[in-house]
Parts: sequence; C-alpha cells; structure tokens
Amino acid sequence: MTNNEASKLYSITVNERSGRIHLAIERYDGKPIRCGWDRLQQIKNEYVGEYVTMVEYFPPNDELINEVNRRHLWSTNDVIPM
Repeated sequence: MTNNEASKLYSITVNERSGRIHLAIERYDGKPIRCGWDRLQQIKNEYVGEYVTMVEYFPPNDELINEVNRRHLWSTNDVIPM
C-alpha cells in the first residue's frame, strides 16, 4: 500500500505531543480498522519513517476511552526489551 492508497481508505494524522510523534489512523467510513501489523508498519514507515520506533498503548480498563474506531501510535526513545 502506498501513501496514496492509504489516504484513500484511512484518515491519517501526524502530530507531536510532549516531544513524541503521535500517529492517529482511522477509516473514513468509521468502520473498525481490521488490518494486520504489516499494514500499520507500512503506514508508520511512510508517514514518520522506517527508523522511528512507535508503540500502541493498551490501557487498563478503568482508563479506557474508546469513542471512535481509531488506532494511536506514539514514538518512543525508550529501550523496549524484546
């Protein structure tokens, strides 16, 4: 999927918050994003670069805010053990 193809299906917003890059991805039709890790990786690479490490946050249920079908990725400089 190219940047152009992604922009036909997804609204993709890139901004900076608290010194970190924030990538928000949602479908124009409001449906859930049902894509694999590889597609999110490709979007991340095209919009913020292949050398940027990003994470998706899954909060505890009591902190959950899930009002729209949107995926959020944040850049990190932290070392994440793999």
